[in-house]
Amino acid sequence: MRRKIIKQGIGGNTIFLPIDWVRDNNLKVGEDIELYEEDNKLILTPPNTKRPIKQIKIKLETADYNIIRSYMGGLYRAGYDEISVELKENKIIQTLQQVIDSLEGFEIFNITKDSCTIKSILSINEINLKSHFLKMIYTITAMQETIQNKKNSKQEMFELRNKILKQRDFICRSITQLRLLEMKDFPYYELSYNLWNIARNYYNIYEASTKKPISDKNKEILEKTNKFFQEFYNRLQTHSHSDKHIQYKTLMNECIKLMENKNEASMIAVYCVNILMTIQSSNSQILILNLSSQS
Repeated sequence: MRRKIIKQGIGGNTIFLPIDWVRDNNLKVGEDIELYEEDNKLILTPPNTKRPIKQIKIKLETADYNIIRSYMGGLYRAGYDEISVELKENKIIQTLQQVIDSLEGFEIFNITKDSCTIKSILSINEINLKSHFLKMIYTITAMQETIQNKKNSKQEMFELRNKILKQRDFICRSITQLRLLEMKDFPYYELSYNLWNIARNYYNIYEASTKKPISDKNKEILEKTNKFFQEFYNRLQTHSHSDKHIQYKTLMNECIKLMENKNEASMIAVYCVNILMTIQSSNSQILILNLSSQS
């Protein structure tokens, strides 16, 4: 069955729905219908029809946590609802369970010695992306405080780091499933990745600080980096692109000079550079968010 696309007003197009389909589903003029995009196909369903389940079959051949986390995290963010898993070894299931615990709304079912099924038990119908984004910022602030207060709690830092990862994946999955491609939503996809990269660098800073005391000059550049982070991500309604760029360049120059000093060069300054560069890469996304809030 073919339908011709008809131009409708400025920037809009329409097609006629098959009258038999409209009648069979008791649809009336003015009613909403559901639209889903799947593999370059546009799927139309009557209102209150469940979204098609996105399924895939995979095989896991290693019990390495990082490999499995990367694999499953990618499928999670891509919006898969059901994953049939073939296991090369029975021991893989233990690592897989740890990974699934880090993915909001995923559970393991039908476990056998060489297979299992992972299903989504959380239906995402709407989401406040900004609130999840702010949770990530708050968690990174807690990481900063843990480093500043010299708390000897690697487990606490690891849990804070993983909270960021979990939030990042949930934001990305929600944007994918709900097709949130508008200016007010989509920038959070990249921003969540940036916050995750920042969190990883703070975790590395904590580990470095437990092996060797931070010098006063390195401590100063870390404090300035922390302040820049706080001010930067609090600009969602008060964006000043040029001012923050000047601050960024100034801090980067301080870090470079510190690394050039043989007596002061340390991994702390390197991680601060990574954090600053990641923060700066968020500038365009925050600009888009502010423009969308004004429209």
